[in-house]
Amino acid sequence: MEYAITTRDVPDQLVVFVRGRTTREELPAFLGASFDRIVGELTHHGSAPNGETLVIYHEVGPDGIDCEVCVPVAPDAVVSGDLWRRIVPAATVAETLHIGSYDGLARAYDAVAIWIRDHGLTGAGPARERYLEGPGEEVPEADYRTRIEFPVERALVAAG
Repeated sequence: MEYAITTRDVPDQLVVFVRGRTTREELPAFLGASFDRIVGELTHHGSAPNGETLVIYHEVGPDGIDCEVCVPVAPDAVVSGDLWRRIVPAATVAETLHIGSYDGLARAYDAVAIWIRDHGLTGAGPARERYLEGPGEEVPEADYRTRIEFPVERALVAAG
């Protein structure tokens, strides 16, 4: 799959989130359980998601994955227990759309990373995945739509 990469300004976004550490093997179960927990809590209080769900990957390495599972909400959304709200800050992102199984996401990440390097940009925060269509929506894996976002800024060039 060829990836078209663009930049876009993403506004501040209020989210309810769960942050945790997991392994690559356990990631799908962790994400599914976290999304179910957040949406269940919102539903229990008469609220609903207010936008595309996302995951922010703070660290991905051989010792595990530190990620934040986020569900956008309206300012009046009520949550309790050990769920938290925060604002994901506005950012300029380099992004692409991946269509298909999550097994192919690595190619999309690579394409965006190379594009960032080739366009004189540098990373300005952890990568994000936004889920436009996927599990739980009765969509076949081949039709999943996931937006990969890397917050970016212009790379500094040394004078001299």
